[in-house]
Amino acid sequence: MPPSWVKAAILVRSNSLLRGHSAVRLEVIEKMLSLLEHQVTPLVPLRGSISASGDLCPLSYIAGALEGNPDIKVWVGSGKSRSLIASHLALQAARVAPVKFGPKETLGVLNGTAFSVAVASVAQHEAQILAVFAQVLTAMGVEALLGSAESFHPIFSKVRPHRGQAEISANIRMLLRGSALATDGITQELPGSHLRQDRYPLRTSAQWLGPFVEDLELAQEQLQIELNSTTDNPLVDVGSRRVLHGGNFQATAVTSATEKTRTALEKIGKMIFSQSTELLDEKLTFNLPPNLAVDEPSLSYTMVGGPACTSVCVAL
Repeated sequence: MPPSWVKAAILVRSNSLLRGHSAVRLEVIEKMLSLLEHQVTPLVPLRGSISASGDLCPLSYIAGALEGNPDIKVWVGSGKSRSLIASHLALQAARVAPVKFGPKETLGVLNGTAFSVAVASVAQHEAQILAVFAQVLTAMGVEALLGSAESFHPIFSKVRPHRGQAEISANIRMLLRGSALATDGITQELPGSHLRQDRYPLRTSAQWLGPFVEDLELAQEQLQIELNSTTDNPLVDVGSRRVLHGGNFQATAVTSATEKTRTALEKIGKMIFSQSTELLDEKLTFNLPPNLAVDEPSLSYTMVGGPACTSVCVAL
């Protein structure tokens, strides 16, 4: 796994254990955080049990590094000076004493959704950036095609008051404010255009993206709760002095969030692909050269709109 995923999982697991329901000593949690402090990052296989009674397989490599197991390799250092060594040697170099786990502590480190929610959170953050970027690109597309801001007038969200649609319409209106290329569609005609209204990829972008922005918000809420939860089993209820057996290690809350995010990414990509197709095809645009080639289209392949472009766009 990328070291960033492993570091995120260490942080998430430490936060979970600090809640005091897992029967793990503070000393063990401090040692986990010392791995981050000294840039000691376990080498964790990409394949392994995820959310099956917790992220047992990947979390076991963190536990192995904490106890200085010589079979566990860790990354030390950063940049070009980074190297891969046995965990016991890394602990010695960092002057961190190996952990001697007590009863329940090994299970406390292993049993939870730290890797699932850590990786999901990284993906969620990047997806939200892409959702904002898609709105910027939509505004640019309206300008490039000498389109209209009329499609984003507040009346559309007033009579159909979905939060996501209203948010995106307001954002794109803000991005187009003062534009010398886009018209307002009310007091101005589309300059040089034969269209009374823009085509679907631009005109319905707020209605298309809106529901998925709402999904991303719900996904973020689910992940935030998971990030600040105890995902161990069994749990220790200090107040009643009882050990309770249940299933908080089940990662369905995480997978539910990531399914929303995955669907949102697919829909964002479909919209941007449709907008790009309109920009590249001279049959759909009246003011831009074929393939956006400033010189001879048959000689310039920078933005070629054929199968090669299609495969690259789909890959992106």
